[in-house]
Amino acid sequence: MVLNCIWVLRKAKGHRFGKRLLNEMIMDYEDADGFATIGLENHWSGWLKKEHMEYLGFTSIDSFTVSHKTKHVGEQFKIRLMWLPNRRDKPPRWRKSKLLRGVDFCMAHPLYHAQSIKEKEILQPNYP
Repeated sequence: MVLNCIWVLRKAKGHRFGKRLLNEMIMDYEDADGFATIGLENHWSGWLKKEHMEYLGFTSIDSFTVSHKTKHVGEQFKIRLMWLPNRRDKPPRWRKSKLLRGVDFCMAHPLYHAQSIKEKEILQPNYP
């Protein structure tokens, strides 16, 4: 099961709503092998921070470093695959190349790819 986003409004922070949302998802999908999401490190956005995902019980199992082609050009950040096992410990695999395209389902998502941007990929991998 993939968790695309867990967003709680600022004025609602501190009431453990994020943890409640996650627990509801776990109960609703109790037969899922586990739950995957991303965690961002050194990203300018406050959303999907690696530390927040770890607080919710996720563990980082893989990562790669990228930079955005249109926003904060030149600033590198790390995208981590985060995993929370449920019924089995075998973690998922991910296609990093697909993630380089960004997402189109939420304008507020840190990896949002606006339709007005004509490039196929909005993220560029930074290899050592």
